[in-house]
Amino acid sequence: MHRREKDISNLRIAHVVADLIAAILSWISFLMLRWYVYNGYIFDNGQIVFPIFSFYAPLCLYPLWCMIVNYLSGYYVQILTKHALRELFETFLSALIISITCFFIIVIDDPVNNYHQYFTSFYALLVIQFGYTYFFRLLLRFYKLRLFRKHRFAQPVVIVGRFDNPNVVKLVNDMKHRVFTYDFKGIVAPNGYLFEKSPEAYLGVIEKFGEIKEKHNICTAIVAIDEDVDSRENYRLINLLYPHDVDISMVPRAFELQTSNTHIDTLWSSPLVKVTEIKMSDAEWCAKRFFDLVMSLFGIIVLSPVLVICYICVKLDTPGPGFYLQERIGRKGKKFKIIKFRSMRIDAEESGTPQLSSPTDSRITRTGHYLRKYRIDELPQLFNVLKGDMSFVGPRPEREFFISQIMQKAPYYCLLYRIRPGITSWGPIRVGYTDTMEKMIERLHYDIIYMEDMSLRNDMKILFFTIEVIIKGKGQ
Repeated sequence: MHRREKDISNLRIAHVVADLIAAILSWISFLMLRWYVYNGYIFDNGQIVFPIFSFYAPLCLYPLWCMIVNYLSGYYVQILTKHALRELFETFLSALIISITCFFIIVIDDPVNNYHQYFTSFYALLVIQFGYTYFFRLLLRFYKLRLFRKHRFAQPVVIVGRFDNPNVVKLVNDMKHRVFTYDFKGIVAPNGYLFEKSPEAYLGVIEKFGEIKEKHNICTAIVAIDEDVDSRENYRLINLLYPHDVDISMVPRAFELQTSNTHIDTLWSSPLVKVTEIKMSDAEWCAKRFFDLVMSLFGIIVLSPVLVICYICVKLDTPGPGFYLQERIGRKGKKFKIIKFRSMRIDAEESGTPQLSSPTDSRITRTGHYLRKYRIDELPQLFNVLKGDMSFVGPRPEREFFISQIMQKAPYYCLLYRIRPGITSWGPIRVGYTDTMEKMIERLHYDIIYMEDMSLRNDMKILFFTIEVIIKGKGQ
């Protein structure tokens, strides 16, 4: 792990620990003040006395709730780039939510002489929670600025393009004025011809980006190709960069028009399209992952009898394993094993060449027809969601064999790599199982639409329609 990545990881851990300490101190301080307000005794012979029934359980639950709220606020996502006013607002909003929920769960049951004591308790908790939390975050902010001045957070950057391209020259000059933010390493040739023509001007060729990243600890790649180059070249370069887990930006041209909602960032005088940036807000993205974790674990526990019965049925129907593991391409172009109930014979692809299935496919078993009709064969993917390879809602992951074919007709498929694939999305709902290349491309268009308009509201809508598909047996 590069020093910059370690520093960011340590800074994020420091924020989590600081918030946890702030939550514990807030509850203890509030409890002392609470009993003081109610004419209770805080000190007895020099010792602090805490009632057992209202101290130990909340002392564990209150910090836990604080950490959940802080996580769902998205505060820990962008530790480095958070503006001071935004940090102040997010801290206050989290403290307000924590205070309101705890007020209605704990404080409102207290016996009081008048309602002013309610307001006193609420405002006291709000001020204490906000004060402790923001104090520690302010200390960490000063520490972070100190590391910035030491160039500890400067991003190692490369530019992919022709070295004499005006946009490349412009970007290099811009980064020279932002040494605290960017650590420019050099230029990567977009093809072998340019590299062989002027090897001294480049770090290497794009096809060997993995070696370049390893050598220079690259975090960000900026693509700047010539204006007269076919836009397909953009997608080819993106597809080559995605598996290396780097932030990808691009000088806007025709590509920007094809992804109309893409966020535009500005590097001094050079506007950049942030290809790998997710359209959801930090809070929504964290809430989406939290929902995936909780509901996948809940689903595995509740549906465990169904999983066991289906597994037995598959085993009894035809020889072979009950589960079927298949390699798919997921977020950032990384490979993972998707888990499904086996719905075909074990010799379904004995030729070694991947084949698309159809509703009348003779390779599908008797049990497999029912599993596919009600989408029950997808249930084991709850384990993929729990692990983090997938989400409940997202583009369906494909095999590398089919992706290469899709990209010949739709080179923008690589844009799907920015988010986790899902069990369901608009594509499977509108198109169903894809048994032709045309259907796969049609499903891709629905996935692009979903990705450009990602929100928790849309996720809930998609889940609702998916339940309808399952109940009515509209699967194939």
